[in-house]
Formats: sequence, C-alpha cells, structure tokens
Amino acid sequence: MDIGDRIRYRREQLNLTQEELAHLIGYKSKTSINKIELNVQQLKQSKIKAIAKALQTTPAFILGWEGIDESEKIKNKFMENLFDKIRKLSEAHLSTIEIMVDAFLAEEAKEKEEGSAG
Repeated sequence: MDIGDRIRYRREQLNLTQEELAHLIGYKSKTSINKIELNVQQLKQSKIKAIAKALQTTPAFILGWEGIDESEKIKNKFMENLFDKIRKLSEAHLSTIEIMVDAFLAEEAKEKEEGSAG
C-alpha cells in the first residue's frame, strides 16, 4: 500500500470526500487530492503533516512506517481518552453533550445532502 492508497483508505474510513479533505488542508479543489491518491503528485513534508492531522492519524502511517493497525490504535486511544473524560461529567452535562452531538450529526448530514445535490 503506497502513500496515495493510505490517504484514500483513511479518508474513506472517516467518510470524507476528496473535496472535504482538500478544504481541510488548504487546497482549492479536489484535483490535488485525486493526484495525491493516484500517486501522481509528490508531497512536501508540511503537506504530509497537514494531511495526517486532517485524517486524524500520523505522518508515519501516511508514509507507510506504521501499519493500519497502528492508525486504528491511535483512533481508539483518542476515543478511550474522550470517554474517560465524559464518564466524569454530571448527568446535566451529559445531556448537553448528547444534544451537541445530535446537532453536529444533523449538520453533517445536511452538508452531505447539499453536497450530493449540487
């Protein structure tokens, strides 16, 4: 699996479009992401770092120095830390978090719907 494959794999895991990833890392269009995923365009170190951050993984994963399992471990560790913090909250705060998460999910669904309609 080369760099482009790893980027596409992780992008798809996060349900991001090429256009969304391009926006997250400062490209104007999805064309650059498409070229990267096809291994046509070379990446500078700064872009590798930006892509890794946007894809919630490490530059080492993008470069093939870590396996896919390592990327999943990073994601799982992040989720464990988040759940540990959430468990410490009062019931009132938990209700607020649930409302916020529902709002974020609705917003993302609306954005995807608008994106596929346009």
